[in-house]
Amino acid sequence: MIPKIIHYCWFGPAKPSALELKCLASWKKYCPDYHIKLWNEDNFDVNYCEFTKEAYRLGKYAFVSDVARLYALQHEGGVYLDTDMLLLKPFPDWLIKSSTVLGKENRISINAAFIAAHQDSIIINDLLNKYKNLKFSKSPPLIPEVLTSLIVRLDEDIKSTCKVLEPDFFYPLPYKLKHLSYRKFITKDTIAVHLWIGSWKNYNRDNFTKIINNFISRFYLPKPIQYYKERFR
Repeated sequence: MIPKIIHYCWFGPAKPSALELKCLASWKKYCPDYHIKLWNEDNFDVNYCEFTKEAYRLGKYAFVSDVARLYALQHEGGVYLDTDMLLLKPFPDWLIKSSTVLGKENRISINAAFIAAHQDSIIINDLLNKYKNLKFSKSPPLIPEVLTSLIVRLDEDIKSTCKVLEPDFFYPLPYKLKHLSYRKFITKDTIAVHLWIGSWKNYNRDNFTKIINNFISRFYLPKPIQYYKERFR
């Protein structure tokens, strides 16, 4: 059972935008019985590991958030949401009764703007351990990259404890079409919409997708991934 806590992170001196405040208001509207908890410098040790220490020193606050969200879920359980995740309805019972729930942003990549897990989740613990052994480099890995590569490598027994939802549930609005109205992409399954504000992340998503495609093609598919894309459009 996933506790009724919504976690979110905000590090650094910047203030949330009006749209992000609207997203936070949607959480209160649709989840009035949830405790909403902010993680920042006051309750998360930015020196938790070498990765967060260096990221914070360089002002790369998004990468501190990548670790802080995992720390929050591992210690308390609950639902993590990015501040640009607009909730459209309450979380369904089947989600709260799950063990760990993730969401795809497209057919291949798993995003981390939404993560739900019970306390001491094996998957969240594995992710956290990865960061504990990671050095902060000039091109540090993004959490969707770390998350996707971990999930595809998991043993089937562990993978079976995790629900990976299709994009319709939390990422119906494609990144490349983020300039369009999200309302065009809503389906009956949509619980929330990731609005891709990304004010605190600056990276090349096309390059990230290419990395994931190459990783999966190399280790898990007998043919190049383009072969499957052309046949399963």
